[in-house]
Amino acid sequence: EAYQEQTNRLIDVYLESFRKTPLISLINGYAFKYGISRGCGWRADCFGDVSMSAAWGKACASKTPPDPNSWNHMYDYYPMQVVKADALEAWKRSPVIFETCWVPRHWHNNRWDINWIIRQGLKYHASVLMTKSSPIPREWNKPFNDFIKRMGYRFVLRQMMTPAKVKRGGFLWYYLWIENIGVAPLYRKYRLAFRLTQGKTREIVVSPSDVTRWLPGDIWLDEKRPLPESLKPGRVDVDVAIIGETSPEPKVRFAIETVRSDGWHPLMTIEIEERTKDGARS
Repeated sequence: EAYQEQTNRLIDVYLESFRKTPLISLINGYAFKYGISRGCGWRADCFGDVSMSAAWGKACASKTPPDPNSWNHMYDYYPMQVVKADALEAWKRSPVIFETCWVPRHWHNNRWDINWIIRQGLKYHASVLMTKSSPIPREWNKPFNDFIKRMGYRFVLRQMMTPAKVKRGGFLWYYLWIENIGVAPLYRKYRLAFRLTQGKTREIVVSPSDVTRWLPGDIWLDEKRPLPESLKPGRVDVDVAIIGETSPEPKVRFAIETVRSDGWHPLMTIEIEERTKDGARS
């Protein structure tokens, strides 16, 4: 009990010292549950361990028969710890990070089921997998590449609809469909933004959408943003990007083919018309 109290105090200091950075708690009995209760994500060592050896980690499956009394992380530790710590939903607010047990070549040599291991990682909504800078067996390139594409967030911009013509000083009114085909959200307070270019004039219009709430599945935005007064009647090119918390520089690319060299995605061209005599905005 005294050890748990000391651990809790250290976690409190940790959280008070890093208020903006997404934080994680190590998957163990003392720190795990309290860290999760305070909003942390989690980190686990020995991802991929499905050893069936009585002498843990020593045997090669091709030489040693499986032992039904053996212990491993994937079956005997992760499920228990995650459930006991009430951490099943923690991925929605903070990252889940794994480091491999041994390296993937060891898994391959022991004939472990890579597809099952990857399914477990996706089930836990992993955002990061550290493989200790080791090469991936050639036969497993495809499943690992597919795993990389599913880990964390992966935003596909499916469709944007907006009026082709708007009044000067009016609104950029749009429907936007984005699909997160990954298994986790984006944990930093980046911003969805549109870049409006007319000749030498460039303006950034920021969406009010909270990108950290873009969970796996469909995101549908119905938004209306004022057009900058600097834009005059004429054609305006519209680009989109996910930019920094305070800077206008693109930080995250959408999983689509078209992208400019500076990281912005070209979308469309709209026409700005002169205001009506009564000054109406549209």
